[in-house]
Amino acid sequence: MIREKLLREALKDFTNAMARRLSEKEREGYKGWNKENVITTKTLLMNAHVDFGEVWQKPKSAFIDEYLVDIANFMFMVWYRVYGKRVMKRRQEGLPPLRDGE
Repeated sequence: MIREKLLREALKDFTNAMARRLSEKEREGYKGWNKENVITTKTLLMNAHVDFGEVWQKPKSAFIDEYLVDIANFMFMVWYRVYGKRVMKRRQEGLPPLRDGE
């Protein structure tokens, strides 16, 4: 549990921004974030430099308002595919969370 109030509030604000952006993209018809048959994890990672390389050419307000959250959501999707499925499966089975390196 995060004890520092500012860190806890900042994390809450950022995850709320991530959720809002994911909701927008879902309404636009984007799907398959967790499905290898829609786009493979390898392809996601290989395209990351193309998808986010343009971030540095955007106006600062667009960069802050949209692209940082998009990058965080992208990393969440990759994390889920690599690590999160095991975490969720253990949770469903009533097992303790995985430790780092498992």
